[in-house]
Amino acid sequence: MKKFVYLLIIFFAVSMPVNAEMTKEAQQLYQQACRLELQNNIDGAVKLIVKAIDVSGPDAILYTKLAGLYTNLGDYNSALGAYKAAIKLRPNDAFIYISIGNILQTNGDYENAYNSYMQAMEIFPSYKYNYLNIANVVFAQKKYNEAIEYYNLFLKEYPNQISAKENLATAYLNTGKYSLAVKNYSDAYKAAPDKFSEHANYGFALFEEKQYSTAVDMLKTALTENPDNMRARANLAVAYHHLGKLELSKQQFEQIFSLKPDLTSLRIYYANLLSDMDLYDEAIKEYTTYVKAYPNDADAYKLIALVYKKQGKDDLAIKNLLASLAKNNKDIEVKKELAYQYHKKNDYKNAIKYYNEILKEAPDNYDVKANKALALHALKKYDEAIQIYEELIASKSNQRLSENLVSAYISKGDYLLTKAKYGESIEPFERAILLDKNQSYPYYGLAKAYELLNNYDLALVNYEKALEIEPENNLYIKDYNAFKAENAQYRSTIVDNNTNGNSETNSENSTSLTKLDNLMINKPAEEIDDKVKTLIKEGDELYKAGKNTDAIVKYIEVLKLSPNDSFTAFKTGNLYKLENNPEKAIMYYKKAVAVNKNYSDAWFNLGLVYATQNDFKNCKDCFNRVIALSPDYAYAYYALAMSYEKEGNLQKAVEFYQKYYNLENDDLTKQAIQNKINELNKLKS
Repeated sequence: MKKFVYLLIIFFAVSMPVNAEMTKEAQQLYQQACRLELQNNIDGAVKLIVKAIDVSGPDAILYTKLAGLYTNLGDYNSALGAYKAAIKLRPNDAFIYISIGNILQTNGDYENAYNSYMQAMEIFPSYKYNYLNIANVVFAQKKYNEAIEYYNLFLKEYPNQISAKENLATAYLNTGKYSLAVKNYSDAYKAAPDKFSEHANYGFALFEEKQYSTAVDMLKTALTENPDNMRARANLAVAYHHLGKLELSKQQFEQIFSLKPDLTSLRIYYANLLSDMDLYDEAIKEYTTYVKAYPNDADAYKLIALVYKKQGKDDLAIKNLLASLAKNNKDIEVKKELAYQYHKKNDYKNAIKYYNEILKEAPDNYDVKANKALALHALKKYDEAIQIYEELIASKSNQRLSENLVSAYISKGDYLLTKAKYGESIEPFERAILLDKNQSYPYYGLAKAYELLNNYDLALVNYEKALEIEPENNLYIKDYNAFKAENAQYRSTIVDNNTNGNSETNSENSTSLTKLDNLMINKPAEEIDDKVKTLIKEGDELYKAGKNTDAIVKYIEVLKLSPNDSFTAFKTGNLYKLENNPEKAIMYYKKAVAVNKNYSDAWFNLGLVYATQNDFKNCKDCFNRVIALSPDYAYAYYALAMSYEKEGNLQKAVEFYQKYYNLENDDLTKQAIQNKINELNKLKS
């Protein structure tokens, strides 16, 4: 924090008129005292002024001079007594009140200092420099919003006062108004870079504004000034991480822990870095140290689980996800991960349990519904799976789900055949054919159903259709030949040599219910082909190495091969956003949401880019979309509130800050948001 600039009123002989009511002797003593003061003989000057008061009696000028001399000596109590004696004689002297305020402020009596400055303001409102005194004293009381008001009033009159601008920036910083803090720190720095001393705070404000490159420069300077500034070093470490400079980040963290090994609160950030460096065992060790100190931090367990997921240690991932959920049962992302892990382990009942919990909070989540349908399909709950498939396909065309729907109808028909419900099996097979006429198995299923219902004509037609589509299928050939042998009067129109006279069953090529199900449902929807997976992995590694441009090239190759990969489109948008290319970022975020209209994170980041361009209409549309999709997406409310605030709609800003407040769990953050709400309500009134 910048040292306060005090307005000390020192009265010299050359500027102070001599009181005509003083005795001649008192006037002479006063003049002698002024000369001694100029010679820096303060003690001598004090004695002469005291003698002058004895000779002349109470006099405001003499008491004011005496107070100034005591102030020079650092005897603030005596100075205060002299000023109080002077103010009794001259109750409308604003500058005496200011001098009293200075002393009270120096003594840490901020409340009375404030009252004294305000008395001066009432007497002499046109003396604008007094705004600085008031701003400084409320700043010292940590009444930052009030300090902001008075610093701005002062700087309106004295715009080049650098220390006031720095203090204003720090007040903005302490109220979470990081963009305004950055602006004022920047102005102060540009005006006097050699005198600027707020590098650490400026770096922190830049960090909060995600201006990581500039933040790094400021934080490095701050550490040159004070190597023991752990907050600056921690911010520098995390800023390097965000910039993809992982080794530099690691060096800073190692230095922090060598200096402060029990600074456990930072271990979670270090663990995040180690995880991104693929140093998974080291990351787990750091996370474990952190949770021993902070056992109720739900996010820590979630992060541990994600590392175990990367390592393929699914049981440990599930264990930690459950621990996270026990600490915070509202975290939808944890529930999504749990559902995914259980799905991956073929524990479809538990997967469905968490899919259902997610859908209570986000009933229109397309991907969760799709995966729930897959799990129901695997559990042979075909009607429930079919209902969800059809609902999703009706809202948005999806080739993969269309294939799954066909598979579900086939599986249902096959299941009914095994239960001897031959007539009931016909409808699902026919529905499968309506959806995909090129599938051979539904015709085979119909052939079996009609054969068992003794409808030989339709059985023959469907056997032949199945073989027309897949003439080399040994299961079809075997059953078709058996059907012909048992029903000699029905002859196939298919030439016998197509079967090569082979009536043996090839068990490896036979199609069972289990195989049909496994074709479509054993893997979660995120699975992709090997070539695309390789490109994604290469792109991710380039990003981690800080090679953003090269990573973008890889992701674009992925999108050429897999144009409906909304997650890769989202990551491409993120990289363009990081590279300060808003046009490209918008293009790829739009691609992500075009593929997946329910992609909350893509809508949110698209809104952030619009916000940086002051395109409030589009950014608000995006944030509203996020809230509609995910009502617990807290930061969407915060971003929407900020958009309304910048737009000048304080009523709406307060409304959405309040909604964010209701979703936030951190007490410090809630207090900051409440302060913001109070401030806006004050402005509204």
